Parts: sequence; C-alpha cells; structure tokens
Amino acid sequence: MVAREVLKSMLFGGRSATRRLGRYRLVRVLGEGGMGVVFHGHDEELSRSVALKVLHDHHAAGSSGRARLLREARAMAQLSHPNVVQVYEVGTVDDQAFVAMELVEGRDLDRWRAESRRSWRECVHAYLQAGQGLAAAHAAGLVHRDFKPSNCIIDDEQRVRVLDFGLVRERALDETEMMSESLLGSVEALDSAHDATLTRTGAVLGTLAYMPPEQMQGREADARSDQFSFCVSLYEAAYGLRPYAGRTRAALLASMAEGRIEAPPRGARAPARLRRILARGLAAEPEQRWPSMDALLDALRSLVTPRRGRWIAASMAVVGAGLGIQALRPHPEPCTGARARLDGVWDDARRRAVEEAVLDTALPYAPGTWERVEPWLDDYADAWVRKHTEVCEATAVHHEQSEEALGLRMACLDRRRVALRATVEVLAHADAMAVEHAVALATGLPGLTRCDDLDWLVQHDQRMPPPEDPAVAQQVEELRERLAAISATIDAGQYARALQDVEPVVRRAEGLGYDPLLAEAVYWQGRALDENGRYPDAERALEQAHALALRSGHDDAVLHATQALTSLVGYQLARHAEGLVWGKAALPLAERTGDDAELGVSWNNLGSVHRDRGDYEQARDHHQRALQAFERAQGEEHPRVAGVWNNLGNVLMRLGEYEQAEHHYEQALRIWEQALDPEHPDVAIASRSLGNALLRQGRLDQAEPYYRRALRIVEASLGPEHPDVAMPLE
Repeated sequence: MVAREVLKSMLFGGRSATRRLGRYRLVRVLGEGGMGVVFHGHDEELSRSVALKVLHDHHAAGSSGRARLLREARAMAQLSHPNVVQVYEVGTVDDQAFVAMELVEGRDLDRWRAESRRSWRECVHAYLQAGQGLAAAHAAGLVHRDFKPSNCIIDDEQRVRVLDFGLVRERALDETEMMSESLLGSVEALDSAHDATLTRTGAVLGTLAYMPPEQMQGREADARSDQFSFCVSLYEAAYGLRPYAGRTRAALLASMAEGRIEAPPRGARAPARLRRILARGLAAEPEQRWPSMDALLDALRSLVTPRRGRWIAASMAVVGAGLGIQALRPHPEPCTGARARLDGVWDDARRRAVEEAVLDTALPYAPGTWERVEPWLDDYADAWVRKHTEVCEATAVHHEQSEEALGLRMACLDRRRVALRATVEVLAHADAMAVEHAVALATGLPGLTRCDDLDWLVQHDQRMPPPEDPAVAQQVEELRERLAAISATIDAGQYARALQDVEPVVRRAEGLGYDPLLAEAVYWQGRALDENGRYPDAERALEQAHALALRSGHDDAVLHATQALTSLVGYQLARHAEGLVWGKAALPLAERTGDDAELGVSWNNLGSVHRDRGDYEQARDHHQRALQAFERAQGEEHPRVAGVWNNLGNVLMRLGEYEQAEHHYEQALRIWEQALDPEHPDVAIASRSLGNALLRQGRLDQAEPYYRRALRIVEASLGPEHPDVAMPLE
C-alpha cells in the first residue's frame, strides 16, 4: 500500500503515516509510471538525497512485477559509469519493493533541446555521452531496450546520464520472459498514435517512434536495438525531425523496411556525413548496423574532432624533434609583439584623433559618446592583444598546437584587426552621423571567440581556399580591407560615401574571378544601395550576392545576404510573404554559426516583417526571441538590446496592451540613456514612444514631459527646422 497511499497523500493533502520507507524519508513525488512511483527520498543513515523507485501495490503483490523491478535494479547495479545513473540499493520493506538510485537534478534531453536552439555539434556532444553510457551497459552484457531522449538527463554541468533502465534485460535471459502473447495486439492498439507509449504489462514498452523494427515485431532485441533507438534520438536532435515517418505502426514499419529516411530540412547545418553515420545505425536489419555502440561513437567523434587531434600530434612530433637544438642556443622571448601589431590601429595617436573628431562636432551628446566609445575600443584592443599572445604561445611556448592551426587562428585575428582599424578610421574623421552611430560601431566589432573555433576555421579554409596565385591572393586581401572600411562607413550612417566607394571594389573583384570576394563586394554594394533608398537595385545586388555566396561555399555571406533580403523585401518593399521566406531561411543559417547575435538579427528581422504585415502575435514572439538571443550574446545592457525592447513596445501598442508597452519603452529608455548618452537621438525615440504609451492610457500629464524631452533632444541635435522635429509634436 505504500506507493499509492503516499502518492495520494502527497498529491491531495492529508496526513500519512507511511511517508517513510525503511531508513528513507519520502520528500516529494518526482514521477509515476506504469510500474511504480519515483520519489525524492532522503537516506537518513548516509545523509544523502536519493531517487526511490517504489513498485505499485498491484505489482508488488505479484511475482512478475517484483521480479521485473528487481531484475532492472540488479542490472543497473552492475554498472558504475559517469554516464549512467548509479543504483545504490535494492530491497523490500513490509513486502514493498524499492530501488534507491542516484538523484540527478537536471532536465531530459527532450527539454534540453527544446529550451534553446541547439547546434548539431552540441547535440552530437550530448549524445556521445549518452552513447558512452549505453556502451558501458552493453559491455556488461545488458540491453536498455527503451532508449529515448526522455530517458537521458543532463545536469547543470552538461553531464549526461542514461536512466530508467525499465526495460533492461540480461542478454542471456529467455526473450519470452519479457514478451507475452498480447504483444502484437497491444502494438496494433497504437496504430492511431504514432507517438504513444504503451504501459500495459506484457506489452512492448517504450515509445514506438524510437523502437527498432525487430522490437515492434516481437523479435529478439540486443545491443544493436539500442543503437537504432540512439540514432533515432540523435537524428531528431540534430535535424528537428524523426528519421522515419508514419502515423501507424504499419506505415512506420514500411518506412523502416524500405529505408525511407526523411531528408534533413533545407539549410540544415549538419554535414552530410552525420546523416550517413546515423543512416547505418537506422538500418532495418540489425546485421546492417554498426558492429557495436563503440564503433558508432568512434564515427561520431571523428565528426566533431576532424583534424585537430592529428595536428596537435604532428606538431608535438615536430617540436619534440627540435628540442635538442633549441636547448643549445638562447633565443628571444616569443610572442611579445602583439601590442606592436596595433600601432597605427589603436594607439595614443589614434585615440587623440578620434577624441578630437568626435568633440569637434559640438553635438550635445559628443562628450558622453567619447566617454563611452574610448573604453569599448580600449577593451577590444586589450582583448585582441591577449588573444594574439595566447594563440602564439599555444604553438611557440606550450607546443600544443600545430603551425597550420596557428596560421588559421592568426588569420582570423588579422581580420579582426582590420575591422578595428576601419572603425577607428571612420571615427577619426567623424561627422555628426558617425558620432550618432559611434557607440554602435564600437560595440559591434566582430567577436574574438570565433578565432578559437578551429573546426569552423578549418571548414572555412577548406570551402574557400585562397587563390593559388600569390599576386591574386594579395589583391584579394587588399580589397577585403577596403570592404571592411565600407562596412564601417555604412554602419556610421555615411551611405552616399559607401556607395561611391564600393562600386570600384566590385569592378576589381569581378576582374579577379574569385567568387567569395565578389560575393562580399556585391553584398556591400546591395547594402549601400538599400541604405540610399535604391531598393530595386539593392534587391538585384543582394540576390546576386546570395547566389555567388552559395556557389562558392561562403556561408557567412549567404547568411548576411539572406538577412538583408528579409529586411529589404519584407519590410522596405512590403512584400511580406517573400520577406518571410527569406527570414525563415536565415534562421537555420544563423543557428549554424553558433553566434547568438546573428540569431538575434534574424529573429528581429522576422518580427519586423510580421509587425508590418499586421501579424502582431507572431511579431511579439519573434522580437522576444531576438531579445533573448541578443541578451545571451551581448548582455542585458547592450544598446542593441534596447532597440528590441523598443520594437516589442511598438508591437504591444498595436495590440492595445499600453501598460505593457510602457514597461518595454522604459527598458529601452533606461538602456539607451546609460549606453549612449541622455542627449542621444535614440533617447528621443524611446522618450516619445513612452509618451505615446502614457497618452493611450489617458495619462496626459505624465506623457507631456516625455514629449517635451524628445522635442528638446531632436532640436538640439538636428536643429529646429529638421523634419524629425515634427515627430514629438504629432
């Protein structure tokens, strides 16, 4: 009676004398299944928390239920592995069978995947851990028989454990002990539910979608059956859909028998080799699958560590061979020249030039802008120096990185240095528009963490190797430096100059015949045309850039062209349906970069198109996703985050949720005041919006100061005759 009585007491209240089980105090119910109840318990002898699985009363009285639970526990107790939940004790108290297990705080892999857009690499890394747990079980002669994402738990330290070996059996046991004659009838009962779970004793247990065909058909299940379930789970995690389609058992079995594996969605980042690896594990016949779980895991590991290990080993061999010679002669301290690489990029002279240019504009917010821009640029330069030194020392001092890896990482850092130089150059010749955008320029410099991602750098280099002709390669780098300057010019709001500068770069790039560069040049041409209001020309250029980038394997340019077309087509040209197609295509591309800032841009663009179309609930959802992505990438106080708060406020105004809109505008105003300057024009935008929200609530007296503030800021920045002065007066 223990399980039912305590469960009833805990769920519906009332006192119970049975909130104990031997030395275990039952704290709360964690879950209930067909066989029993799982409690959070406390072992009062050993003073530790445990998970207690207690057999339901109607099973406890029968020998088969008790035998099944105890067999599960004995099987699990044989395992001691970091990726398997540990069994502490198996026993009975007053004829009540129980198992005491390790209590793991976390969420299952289904919830883990749903709570954030996981990259295929994250999914493979998580399932590699789960697979190691399965491999350990197989080595002990055990089969799980019910592997699925909900039977794997990941804790806050990102450690994955396999749990609920509720169907585990020793391979030597007679299969009929686990299968009754009701098998096929029970499975047929699932024909209308592709994803249902059987719970009747004597039936096939587990979720049909993850079950191998031999298990559905009542044939013997072995370690290769777990392999099939594992591959279904990882396929679903990596691609967002299950490999076999079928709404009935018969349809599902037919798909499996014919090997009709669902194609990955368009734009899926995962390499084709991952699909081939999983397809072997998904074969209908066990003999055609991987020979073991270990073999499958080895193949998966080769995907996420393709070459780095070999490079390190090779570099260690080379370094080791030269140690004797190096030890005989002194040499200068390596890796000390990073700061000198920033001479003329960001040094005292460039700092003074930027300060003078910003302050010479005499804008009311210029002093505050300089106070904010200087530390941003200082911090970026310092971080670049530290990273440059670290990358150098990994090869020259610690001997843990090959020369090839060093070259790729240094090239990445050089691109960041070029971006810094371009930003500083624009600010050193700043006009009023550049000062208005100065904080965005400084805070929008490309991150340095990408230069740590050796796998991405390798793939980037393999897809887009530099031209073989050294003279052409040098011209490519020169033109890329000019494109970096054009990028900074556009970000500074100097659109006419950017268009003038980009056209000769496009012509030169066309003459070189190197498509990755041409894709970049035409992209920036499209952006400049867009910002100058030449929308049809911009659309043609961006579509050309998109095609060139696809053809040349330039993933970053594909993403950026797709994002730009989302905004241009869906918002500026108001062709909403087409814009949404571009916007949805951008999402998986952004996810594949692993850069939350790119994901934020993509969600924000989609939200703007939906808002312009009048789909306000969709717009709210997409802007909220953008907000979360930007906060993850850049922190809650970043000026980009304020822009999304403002966008959300605009959506809420359209929905008539004026009080909520007020809160969102207050957030935007607070962040912009701190990140920019209280007199910055963006502060006027938030101030006017906040006034609108208050006015809609009938709070005119409270709205008026915000309107007056917006008017004062705009007049001071733009002059009393500027058209934007009329906005706070509407």
